[in-house]
Formats: sequence, C-alpha cells, structure tokens
Amino acid sequence: MNTTKIKTIFEEVLEKGIPYDFHATDLYIPFTPDNITLVRKYNIFSTIFISGIDGSLWYDLPFCYNFQLVEKR
Repeated sequence: MNTTKIKTIFEEVLEKGIPYDFHATDLYIPFTPDNITLVRKYNIFSTIFISGIDGSLWYDLPFCYNFQLVEKR
C-alpha cells in the first residue's frame, strides 16, 4: 500500500517561507518567477491582482488556504 502524502500548494508555500495573505479560503501569494512555476506545477486556476497597498502583483488562488495547517504550527 502506497502511503505517500501529496502536498498541497499551501503546504509548499509554508515550507518555502513564501509570503502570503488570505481571505476566507482564498490564498494570496506574490506574483514572482518562482511562484509562477509553483502555480503551474499544481495547475491551479488563478487570477492576478494589483495590491492596493504597494502596487505589486499577487496571485489569488481560490480554495487554497487551509487554516487547519496554520493552527498546527
């Protein structure tokens, strides 16, 4: 029996120390070359928005934030 656990994109964000924000279950991560690769790896539907704080680009990843993972830390 194969018990290999498949990581979620949020688990990788936490492990790699990528800055993030969230609203409800939507995960926001900066739009960077490394994060472009990460989002493509998971083939996740995403949109890009401009931060109202500093004008930088961020990914909006619906249903990718998991508060239970944060509570375990």
